[in-house]
Amino acid sequence: MSNEITLVWQNLSASIGGKVLVEKSTGYATPGSTLAIMGPSGAGKTTLLSMLACKRAKKMEVSGSVMTLLTVGHGQRSCLHFKAVQQIWQLRVPK
Repeated sequence: MSNEITLVWQNLSASIGGKVLVEKSTGYATPGSTLAIMGPSGAGKTTLLSMLACKRAKKMEVSGSVMTLLTVGHGQRSCLHFKAVQQIWQLRVPK
């Protein structure tokens, strides 16, 4: 069995100068599947993808969390958890 990584995000929000760019987005992407992020121009699609990559603009305020779930061998899972606190992404490794 091969290793698989699932990307999970919860309550991701972003704003700059009081303008909301993304509000409380939650979702997941699993290996071998296709994920479509759709919306009109200015809806926050690129901002969401940047947040999933743990990147942000200098003055962007972010909140929420991004997790990677690694499944190895016979279904054992480990998790890396990135929590957005104000403007800094903090890595939290669960016990």
